[in-house]
Amino acid sequence: MEVPQAPMVTVYSDAMLLDISVVEKLNKQIQKLGKSKVDALIEMKNYRKGIHALEWYFLSSLFLGKTNPWISRAMTFTIKYATFNC
Repeated sequence: MEVPQAPMVTVYSDAMLLDISVVEKLNKQIQKLGKSKVDALIEMKNYRKGIHALEWYFLSSLFLGKTNPWISRAMTFTIKYATFNC
């Protein structure tokens, strides 16, 4: 715990002295948890980016009149008249 500095005199009656190894161990745990959270966010971002790219590809191919061999006619109709949250 850090002791907030007072403008004139700092009172250390509520202060706690911790060994540096304890602080470093806690910092490593915090960094590990933070890294896993950032990795999960990056994975979600890339997944959503892929979905948006597919939507763009399908919509652009429909608007340009290109046929897509991977999509059936029923799916083409659904994609053509569906509303996407882009």
